[in-house]
Amino acid sequence: MYQNKLLYIAFIIVFILRVPYLYAQDETEDKSDCVLNLEKAQQQYDKGRIQDVEPLISKCLKNNEYEKIEKVQALKLLTLAYLFLEEPEQAEETMLTLLNTNHEFTTNPAIDPSEFINLYEKFRHDPLYNIGILGGVTLANPIVTKLNSTQNLNNSNRPSYTPLLSFSVGAYIEYEFKNRFYINGGLSFKNLSFKKNSPATKPITNSSNGGFEGRENQSYIDLPLWGQYHIMENKGFTLYAGLGVAPQFLLSASFPGDAMSNAVEGSADATSNTISVTADRNRFNAAGIALAGVKLKAGEGYVNFQIKYGQQFLQNTKDASALTPENSNMVWDLSNATDGFRLHTLQITLGYTKNFYVPKKLR
Repeated sequence: MYQNKLLYIAFIIVFILRVPYLYAQDETEDKSDCVLNLEKAQQQYDKGRIQDVEPLISKCLKNNEYEKIEKVQALKLLTLAYLFLEEPEQAEETMLTLLNTNHEFTTNPAIDPSEFINLYEKFRHDPLYNIGILGGVTLANPIVTKLNSTQNLNNSNRPSYTPLLSFSVGAYIEYEFKNRFYINGGLSFKNLSFKKNSPATKPITNSSNGGFEGRENQSYIDLPLWGQYHIMENKGFTLYAGLGVAPQFLLSASFPGDAMSNAVEGSADATSNTISVTADRNRFNAAGIALAGVKLKAGEGYVNFQIKYGQQFLQNTKDASALTPENSNMVWDLSNATDGFRLHTLQITLGYTKNFYVPKKLR
């Protein structure tokens, strides 16, 4: 019985010692020949047998038999081998292939040889340009420059404007022309909306005499151009600010009938149908813009959160249309005249920007 126990204990010990070997053997069998050759090449490099690196991995690289992470490792190892074998042309060619394989490859000064780092710095490895999309909400409010309302002629209350929530979408391209300084150009569509309220009073009794209340919708195509500076860059987090100008083209402007209330007698057409005021607005304008935002690294790009303020340089409205608008119902049925104003806007947007890389030797 005692002997049986000893045999049993011996069996367990042998089994325990055998398991790691069996596991390692299975793991080795699961690896491809190219992966095994890569491991051998790394071992040869570590031993100083640099001339043995290329024969072990060049064929697998040529036949594209590595996964991306293994290909990057093989290309780096081969570049190092060429450097120390004093074959600069092959080292440069392999470095270029490495940067095209992994656009965001970086060196590690703590472990990478200076020769490798110096070669890396001879190549353009930052994005050549970025393309992004943004979408979000917009608030617009008029800055009144001329009071032209019919109610004002009777010394009534001044009209008031209230910004309403609307939306904007756009795309842009970004180019770094100097360290941390960027030039941006874009194309955007925005819908702006604001509410006008013009209470009216009788000139003698000062009692209520109705008034106008309605929501004006305006749609624009913008071509913003701005300069941008990265205030802070830290581990995938970037804080930036910018200034620029945005030429604007007005697509349409209107008062939707279902958004108007009218206390003065008016026709059903004026109070229920949408009234276009596009002809009463200047079709071309430009706005000064100031913006700030945060970029958060995500893949080969970043998530972009931005706040932008804009103010039109030119008057939004035509002086000639103040009391003689294209649609006479605005004055005679709705007791509304167009004030002179410029729009200022606040946009809050969220989007994604993709980096585009074109590695090349610079020097």
